[in-house]
Amino acid sequence: MARKYEKIARELRERITNGTYPPGSTLPALPELMATYEVARETVAQRGCRPLPTRAW
Repeated sequence: MARKYEKIARELRERITNGTYPPGSTLPALPELMATYEVARETVAQRGCRPLPTRAW
């Protein structure tokens, strides 16, 4: 079973590549991600989003 932060990173990556979050758009705010995944701020900010590449899609 995947850890919550791995699930967050995987789902965000999938949404970026499938066009849900197209170039120039922003990801949901931390409070929204926290509520969606029912996790603490650190889980989203430090572990869920950090693995995402910092390159242009």
